Formats: sequence, structure tokens, C-alpha cells
Amino acid sequence: MSQSVYGIDLAKHSFSIHGEVQQGKVLTHKTITRSKVLSTFANIPPAIIDMEARETSQRKTFGQTNEEKLHKIPL
Repeated sequence: MSQSVYGIDLAKHSFSIHGEVQQGKVLTHKTITRSKVLSTFANIPPAIIDMEARETSQRKTFGQTNEEKLHKIPL
């Protein structure tokens, strides 16, 4: 099984998510609200998650929360 990679663009109210496997097959490409971010990532297998955002407490808090759920997040 190959490693899944997700990219997330953090915005004020809605977040764009794009996920694919290493071979390039798209798993998801959607926009979700702030309230759905944690539940969305809680329901996927462990993956690498990369975030496009400035160094903010929002990014650090989200990263710390999801690392506890075994997702690898480069901070």
C-alpha cells in the first residue's frame, strides 16, 4: 500500500483539501468548512498532511491535534 499525501490550504472560513497516493491517483479534492477539518482527517488512514499557511497558532494547533491521531505533519 502506498503512502497517501494530503495538501490543505488553510483560510479563515473554508479549507481546500487535495489528497492523492504517490502514483498520482486523486483521492479527494474538495472544500470544507472549518468545523469539518478535524473530523475529515480523523476518518482517513494515517497520511502525510502538508499545509499552505503562515506560521500561526492555527497551524500549530491543527498539526499537534492530528499528530496525536498518527498523521505526519511537517511543521
